[in-house]
Amino acid sequence: MIDGKFTTCDLDHPHYYFKISKAKVIPNDKIVSGPAYLVIEDIPTPLGIPFGFFPNSKGGSSGVVIPEFGEEGNRGFFLRKGGYYWAINDYMDLTVLGDIYSKGSWGVSMSTNYKVRYKYNGKLIVVYNKNSLGYKGLPNYSTNSLYSVKWKYNQDPKARPNSTFSVDVNMSSSQYDKYNSYSASNYMSTNKTSSISYSKNWPGTPFSMTAALRQNQNSSTNQINLTLPDLTFNVNRIYPFKRQVKVGKTRFYEKIGVSYNMSLTNRITTMNDSTFLDIGFNDISNGIYHKIPVSTSFKFLKYTTISPSFNYAERWYFKQLNQYWGYETATDTAATVISDYYTKFSRVWDYSASVSWATQIYGMFNFKKGKIKAIRHVIRPNISFRYLPDFGQDRYNYYGEYDKIVYNYNTQQYDTVSEIYSYYGALPYGSAPRGGAGYINLSIGNNVEMKVRNTNDTIVTDKKVKILESLTFSTNYNLMSDSLNLAPIAVNGRTKISFLDLTFGATLDPYDYGENSYGNNVRINEFLINSKGIPVRMTIARASASFSLRSSKTSKSDDIPESQYETLYGYPEHYVDFNIPWDIRFSYNYNYSKPYDEAKITQSLRVTGSFNLTQKWKISFGSGYDFVSHDATYTTIDVYRDLHCWEASLHLVPFGLHKAYMFQINVKASMLKDLKLAKRRSWVDNF
Repeated sequence: MIDGKFTTCDLDHPHYYFKISKAKVIPNDKIVSGPAYLVIEDIPTPLGIPFGFFPNSKGGSSGVVIPEFGEEGNRGFFLRKGGYYWAINDYMDLTVLGDIYSKGSWGVSMSTNYKVRYKYNGKLIVVYNKNSLGYKGLPNYSTNSLYSVKWKYNQDPKARPNSTFSVDVNMSSSQYDKYNSYSASNYMSTNKTSSISYSKNWPGTPFSMTAALRQNQNSSTNQINLTLPDLTFNVNRIYPFKRQVKVGKTRFYEKIGVSYNMSLTNRITTMNDSTFLDIGFNDISNGIYHKIPVSTSFKFLKYTTISPSFNYAERWYFKQLNQYWGYETATDTAATVISDYYTKFSRVWDYSASVSWATQIYGMFNFKKGKIKAIRHVIRPNISFRYLPDFGQDRYNYYGEYDKIVYNYNTQQYDTVSEIYSYYGALPYGSAPRGGAGYINLSIGNNVEMKVRNTNDTIVTDKKVKILESLTFSTNYNLMSDSLNLAPIAVNGRTKISFLDLTFGATLDPYDYGENSYGNNVRINEFLINSKGIPVRMTIARASASFSLRSSKTSKSDDIPESQYETLYGYPEHYVDFNIPWDIRFSYNYNYSKPYDEAKITQSLRVTGSFNLTQKWKISFGSGYDFVSHDATYTTIDVYRDLHCWEASLHLVPFGLHKAYMFQINVKASMLKDLKLAKRRSWVDNF
């Protein structure tokens, strides 16, 4: 071929093309050309190549990945994400990329995708970065070595119908996202979790099992929690008294169901820069937990339901905590609480019993005239009693005691105070509860609906409108407590007024408060109605309101080709939807907390939306206002322009700690994805 054009634009007169002097075309393989230059809108550009290699085959093909270039304030000029892509076979590939910066920073990454149909699929990404920030010899110069590992593996359900195996690993250096991530959500998240899990069930039986290895990493505290392993074995509910051949009515005892759950765990707590050699006996906690719940339910007086239940639990531990008041070392001048574990096998068991009564009460108000046909009020009362023995008694031997010295600010003297602690409270499944309880729980749920007549059409049924979707009041009274028997009243509600979604809640405390002997505010055993003449005080209140508006969708004749449904480059959570010319969402949140004297209030407004200036311009945004700090919240602006065979995008964080921008114009076709112009400023430059 002589004097040809290569382009991905599908117009008869393309927007752009490579002007090729001569080329050889091998069908379903490749195109190899001599010298060529880029032409945009019939204007030749100085961007030329001495020779060209264009893939022209189906399926994957190996090749060089062209790096992106730019500049950062801290690390300097860079060539980033350049390397080689290897299409190994139909089942897996491999990409090796590197980064290099003018101030000495560098990085390397390896990623592979793999998939075997009907068996498994997944992805592995390993990244290592060496960062040099500032200039060597100056006070602000610093270096760090950071890594990140991400691994996903999913077993296809068809491979083993009765078992599953999955891997989801996400671990890194604690500072990795600060210096090497370009995702706002990753940067602001302080926790990373990883898991490798296997589950199996046995068809035709109530048995199932799950085994997992887990890790939780906190980047702010540098603490790592490992679970090696976590095993559960379950027996689903069975009915041991149910007759094989049913004759007549079902007896109440046939509804008695029994299940069993066994959990085993081994947890290790360490720091991010520690090794396994640094892990001590106190850093490891393990245990085995058994639970046997027994329950049933039956009708009482036709319209009410009674549900009794009994729960037995037993914990097996292999060490026990010992606490005492003393000096950690011989040179210490101040005493403190010393905690230490020693090896011992222990069985910690407890049980509880409960019974609940529930019903529904309907109230109907009918209207003979007017648009409103009826209003229905549904009340769902629930009363239950739960008994839990006092396992803090000496005969159970679950709790210990020691004396400590505390300064009393009122008497300005030191007092000896007796402290009770649990031998097993800090172990994975805790201890049997101390103090005992006889809870009378009360809750009342409400919802109100309205039926509206349809006066326009007698065939269409009446319309139901929810006036109050839910309104619940709940509290409990502890018969066995020596004081503060009545719990605070919790109020929760949800409704919708026209297009406005509302949720609200509050906590109402019936007790007064005062100072203890150490000058701290505490609840006291005196009802407010007696001390101040009011029934309750509001300690917590919260409310949120949200609504969204959007234009109607365009007609089918105005549908946009699928080629325009692209994602903003580098920000896949923002989808460009040209079928909706505009949409906007408002959300308001208010929180009030006043446990004692001082009140704390937080309230903010968040606005997100998008709109189309034209059929090819899309703008989306997100911002908010904090009414307490009187400042704007995290704000983003995204602009997208469809250029037919090209596209342009701008992501902007205009102010704040994460102030940044990224502008890019590129060819849409993936085969020429390296034909682009990008300019960005990372938030890393703000540090």
